[in-house]
Amino acid sequence: MTEVLYHATWPTRRKDIVTGGLRPGTYFANTPGYAAAFLAMRGGEFVGLMEIDTPDGPAQVPNVVIHDHVEVFAVHVDALDPDLLHESNDHAADFYPDDLRCWTYDGDVSPHALLNVRVDISGVAA
Repeated sequence: MTEVLYHATWPTRRKDIVTGGLRPGTYFANTPGYAAAFLAMRGGEFVGLMEIDTPDGPAQVPNVVIHDHVEVFAVHVDALDPDLLHESNDHAADFYPDDLRCWTYDGDVSPHALLNVRVDISGVAA
């Protein structure tokens, strides 16, 4: 088992995590890079729908904000209840590197248990 797990989020959500921690159902990866990559592959932060004009009339499309970095939070596994930590196998193993590991955590994570780092994704192609 990895000693430290990593959760990535958009910069707009940093303040809520720093003050309130992480909620049940949070995903973690075994490296900051893998956590950031899972988030970056979404292409941007979904912030709702917006209306655009099309030849067939108005249409609702996703409104996505593109960020140049993500916030990554590290937590030592000793700060987590092992009964609430489960390895997640919801990614295509053939697509990702062999050393990638992911977990979900079914409990709250105190903000006091988290260390925050920033990961630059400006050079990552979506």
